[in-house]
Amino acid sequence: MLLKRLLYQLGIDPRRVKRLISQLGIDPRRVRLEWISTAEGRKFAQVITDFTNEIKELGPFHIKEYVRSEVA
Repeated sequence: MLLKRLLYQLGIDPRRVKRLISQLGIDPRRVRLEWISTAEGRKFAQVITDFTNEIKELGPFHIKEYVRSEVA
């Protein structure tokens, strides 16, 4: 709860970040927020493995092409 309160005080809301990412034309699945304790090594490894596999399935994000199309 302390971390949630801190994020709120800083004005950081993961849902808002995902909406912003979507508005920029970036697939929100490319951003992931997980709360993992330092004692949860196995969970950390699983989350990283799962996220890496998901990003690989999405394929590369060509930021230069995206920016070029938005500016033109």
